Amino acid sequence: MNKYLLSTLASSFGLLTLVSCSNDDKPTVTPVGEKIYARNAGLQLYYSQAPMPGKFAKFSQNGSDAAIALGSQIDLSQISGLGLSGTLKAPGVLPGSPELLIQTKLLPDGDLYNFAGKGETDYVTYAYSGKVNKDSLIMAFDGVTLKNTRLANTAWTPAPLEKGDGLLEYKSMPFHIVWEYEPLPNVEIDLEKLLDIIVTAPVIPVYNNTAYSSLAQLLGSAVKSVGFRSDGNIAATYLGTANGAAQFQQTPLNGFQYVVLSDNMMKLYLNPLSLYSLILTLQPAGSDNPDIDFTRADTPATGFDMKRLLAAFIDAVGPMLAPGIPAEYTLSQSGLDIYMNTEMTVTLLNKILLPLLQDDATVKALLAYIQSQPDLAPLLPKIQEALPLIPKLFERTNCLELGFAYLPYPAK
Repeated sequence: MNKYLLSTLASSFGLLTLVSCSNDDKPTVTPVGEKIYARNAGLQLYYSQAPMPGKFAKFSQNGSDAAIALGSQIDLSQISGLGLSGTLKAPGVLPGSPELLIQTKLLPDGDLYNFAGKGETDYVTYAYSGKVNKDSLIMAFDGVTLKNTRLANTAWTPAPLEKGDGLLEYKSMPFHIVWEYEPLPNVEIDLEKLLDIIVTAPVIPVYNNTAYSSLAQLLGSAVKSVGFRSDGNIAATYLGTANGAAQFQQTPLNGFQYVVLSDNMMKLYLNPLSLYSLILTLQPAGSDNPDIDFTRADTPATGFDMKRLLAAFIDAVGPMLAPGIPAEYTLSQSGLDIYMNTEMTVTLLNKILLPLLQDDATVKALLAYIQSQPDLAPLLPKIQEALPLIPKLFERTNCLELGFAYLPYPAK
């Protein structure tokens, strides 16, 4: 056999061997086609290496190309004790994007496809990676960075509640309250001061109904710090219960996020399930048991029904969750105030505050507190006269801001 024939046979054998090996190494992954992944339905989603709750992913494959649409929808019946039903659109996977569509390439790897890439939105830049098959979609967002970093890597603590020298004067409080309106004829009452009374009046039962606290006191004792990260996450340290004991905990990542729009505007993104879980664990300092039970079926004797208040809050804020809750902020070296503007505040107070002020037991508790304070008791007749007029005063409002006041953390 001549050398040419031997060479030809050897080459042919080598080609057959390559073909055979190639056939053996063909990907075994089954095409996914179209599928929806969600919680308890094959989806594992991570953001900054932490799980993301309450999201879904619609996956569509066309050969080696894939489209992944990511969003969030909350089943309100999951929020126990409130008697809510239906679904509610919630914040998406990236702050500022209620829905995110990713076009990517699929690379077969055994019984699954790998994919990875980078992208940007109006508010963030990001990288992603993942793997998918018929049974599961595992996806991670890493390196997420806000484009506007004005608040990034700053930390704050609620301003303390400190009385001033005059009646209803406060040097400091954890709430930002401004109310300017055209007064009604023959009605002499400062409604901004009335709101001060409402947030500082100890009418909330604590310590198993053996004492009373105020919204301002609860906020100051329960929240230690609030931090704004460069990836858009808000991380808060708060007093909660763990194994029956009160101790400081940190909110899990990806439940509360933000974006900065300008030098005085921002948007907040709240996952309803994360918010509800947080509220359930908040409690006054020094108590070993949660004193405000949001799942109780009855209404407390004081009339301050926090379950009803929370349901009203969800009803009022729910439509804003996905697109983001708009807020204004004022940033200085001495502090940070974050608050709702006039239009939004009036809307929320109409839905949240007015029902409380129309509840006889709540009003009685508030008025009893005012009567018990020597400095406030002389104002009681004017306050009783003003309470029914609040809806009319809303209509005459020029400026109404309601929010939170923070000092730099750690406090000096």
